[in-house]
Amino acid sequence: MEAAARGFAVMARAKFNVRLEVGAKRQDGFHALRSVVADLAVADEVELTGSSAFSVDCDDPTIRPDANLAYLAALNLSIDLPAIAVHIRKHLPQQAGLGGGSTDAAATLRGLARVAGEAGRPIADEALLAAAIKTGSDVAACLYPGLKVVEGRGEKVRPLGFGPPSWGVLLLKPTGGVDTTTGYRLLDAARAGVAADLADDDAIERLVIALEKRDFATACALARNDFQGPVEAAYPKIAQARERIVAAGAAAALLCGSGSCVAGLFETVDAARFAATLLTITEGEWSCATGFKA
Repeated sequence: MEAAARGFAVMARAKFNVRLEVGAKRQDGFHALRSVVADLAVADEVELTGSSAFSVDCDDPTIRPDANLAYLAALNLSIDLPAIAVHIRKHLPQQAGLGGGSTDAAATLRGLARVAGEAGRPIADEALLAAAIKTGSDVAACLYPGLKVVEGRGEKVRPLGFGPPSWGVLLLKPTGGVDTTTGYRLLDAARAGVAADLADDDAIERLVIALEKRDFATACALARNDFQGPVEAAYPKIAQARERIVAAGAAAALLCGSGSCVAGLFETVDAARFAATLLTITEGEWSCATGFKA
């Protein structure tokens, strides 16, 4: 508990679906997914310090403590929680598709595992994963740093055994947001009467190879998000944001998760930073030039 008494921070990095394939709704009500997910350098900060009782709070007053995914993830561990105060400093926007709430939850789980380990009561990796899966579909992926392949409804995570490329990513979130439920509703409506099984091809594995070989052109060609068409049709500002990023020089641009943020891919972080200077950001928009992170 010594480190917790002093306080320490865990970085809750944004997640970016470089390719996101969404299949049909399963019998359990969840959609089948297949995705290559990367961590980005931009992140929330989750600080854990010793306290008189366990608590979670956030510097964003719109997030109720009892509805915070970080709080729910801690409860889902089903253990006697330590006397720790968890404070979340938000840098990632809500309803952006960057996994802000999920990555905060995963960072909290990792922090609690560190505290428990130092106290001689280690939490098994299986217990952390079970709590993550129970909390939300994206939380399991956020438990594992760096690049990974995610399948199932998000609970099957295969970390990749190599570091990320040094490419740049320019993020632009227009005003407003898209909650996950709305994203799936729009996708299902667009597919009404059309088979939506996951394609039986090797695009995911080809993208993995491209990332490992630092093959930027192939990775850009394989970047895809099945939510993009339906979400852009319902939210023209999102389509316009993507077009603005392409006009600023992105080799490829796609929706993040179910939206509303869009991401442009650049060969270097410096190129993404330069492109950011070409954007005119209006009130209520959010933008960030960043890169992949191990």
